[in-house]
Amino acid sequence: MVIFYKTGSEFMAKNKAYLETDRYLSMYFTTDSEMITVSDAENYAVEAQSGGEKLLAIRAYPYSTVLFGSVSLASELVSALHEGGCKVDSLLGSDNVVKAVADIFNS
Repeated sequence: MVIFYKTGSEFMAKNKAYLETDRYLSMYFTTDSEMITVSDAENYAVEAQSGGEKLLAIRAYPYSTVLFGSVSLASELVSALHEGGCKVDSLLGSDNVVKAVADIFNS
């Protein structure tokens, strides 16, 4: 299941505890979420989830799309971003998640 949040504050209210497990990436999510007052193709906050796993993506234009979570949901997240018309210019996150998402985008 994929959730597109309407605002950054709505996204953070749901995912703050999960994001706090990585203090470095959580700083990017917190900063970007404060800039997203309305979700659109260039400003979005998305959660892919299945079972107990999740993969989060956030982008506040003009910054990179920031990723955090389970690499196993990369395909589902990329499909949702494509279908939602979301722009992705560059990626930031852990090496394995960024590589998986980039590989899917480039295939």
